[in-house]
Amino acid sequence: MEWIWTTQEQNRISVFRYMVRNRFTRLTDLMAEFQFSRYMVISIIEQLNEDIAVLTGETEILVIEKGNVIIFDAPLNVLPVDELKHYYLSQSTRAQIIMHLVAEDFDSWEELAFELDVSTPTVYKERAIVIEHLAEQDITLNKNNQLVGQEENIRFLRFALLTIYNGQRTEEISDRVKQVADYYIDSFITPEFGDLRESQRCIIWHMAAIWTVRFTQRHFVTVAYTDQYLVPTSEMSPQSQRVIQAVKHLMGRSGLLSDEDLDNEARFIVLILHSLGVFATTQTHQDVTAHVIQWWQDFDASIQGSYQCIFYQPLHGTESRRLTYTVGDILMRFLMYPYGVGDGTYDMQHFSEFSNRYPLSTELGNEIVQRFADQRQLSAEKLKTVLLTDLVAGIATTSTFFIDVPKVHVALDFGNHVNVERLLLDQFGAVTRTTIQISNRRTADTDILLTDVPRDSQGHEVVYIWRGIESRAYIDQLLDEINRIGMEKFNEWRRKQVNMSE
Repeated sequence: MEWIWTTQEQNRISVFRYMVRNRFTRLTDLMAEFQFSRYMVISIIEQLNEDIAVLTGETEILVIEKGNVIIFDAPLNVLPVDELKHYYLSQSTRAQIIMHLVAEDFDSWEELAFELDVSTPTVYKERAIVIEHLAEQDITLNKNNQLVGQEENIRFLRFALLTIYNGQRTEEISDRVKQVADYYIDSFITPEFGDLRESQRCIIWHMAAIWTVRFTQRHFVTVAYTDQYLVPTSEMSPQSQRVIQAVKHLMGRSGLLSDEDLDNEARFIVLILHSLGVFATTQTHQDVTAHVIQWWQDFDASIQGSYQCIFYQPLHGTESRRLTYTVGDILMRFLMYPYGVGDGTYDMQHFSEFSNRYPLSTELGNEIVQRFADQRQLSAEKLKTVLLTDLVAGIATTSTFFIDVPKVHVALDFGNHVNVERLLLDQFGAVTRTTIQISNRRTADTDILLTDVPRDSQGHEVVYIWRGIESRAYIDQLLDEINRIGMEKFNEWRRKQVNMSE
């Protein structure tokens, strides 16, 4: 949904994200990274400085030195990327058009142009862009300037703008809506599921705000939509049936909905709760249709096929299903509404960092996503945007995936400074410790020697001299070396597996 912003705003977001992660770079490197001209890079930097000053009061955050070196001269938390995205969203004519269309609170486009402080030709031009993109979601605009078509997608669109693209802010939601939503939560959600995460509560507030507007305007979801994802109510778990009845009872008090609409809306709410991970996995599997189950099974098959492709051995079904469960909610949300994510263009830098820190997990994650996308004829780039971060994290923290992978042999000997050795090992973290084999003696198998006194390499190992409580940069350098050697050993091991299989 990058189309919500202008190309210029998208470029600024991309450059800002790049600079936050890299801290400094050469202007020519930035030109090559984004295929920008020198003039364009300088213009973006100047505009970013102006925007950041408006938001934070800080000036000259991005500094160009000696004509070619760009430095991000500020704490990393001076301005989160999401804050900048929200700022541009608040300035976006396209986003404001969508907000007003959903609210149905204007009579003419000339009136809206005046409200947004843009010219009438501009608002018509932006309207055309909005209509073009909404058509992809089966949403159209009728002669009364109302959004019609797939009601569920209209709500998800507004929801995406409220949550994904504005950092889940809740200031714009009225206290009345929050009170009503909290009453629902306290009445039937908390008694059934316990306390919610703060993010889950915020999402429910946003959904309540959307429902309030759409109900008032007599727009309701359809039975055909929820029936794609949920089995008939009578076949659902007792817990889900109780929630549906509670929702129907509370919503029925307004007198706005027919019995059929009440049932459809209640089932839609349960569907949303499933997609948020509020229900236990076993409950969700009982409530969803074969369509959703097949979606998960195809992903599970992609995990197993990818693992076989990379490791040349099968993965136990229990392990693949466990990984599928950890990202099942994300997969379900993407199945329900695949339009609320970007095309992946602006996440490449993020994924590159992942690859450096968790190379094998990222390779497996990319293979899984690509295989699943090919099977389902989906955009692999969009899937990566919505899924890859969580998927790689799930792989990296599942040590059983790498049991047979060659370890990096680390010889650690700080003499009698045993506590310092423990402190160093603690900084490796659980993920790294699954990829290394620690000993206290240097042998022919040693890949890295960590010592507190100068020692020469015997030719086959890298020597790191530990001089005390080292900096984070030193630890990062050591972790990078472990990853580099680990991938070299893995690739050599994989070549042997290929030769054995031929």
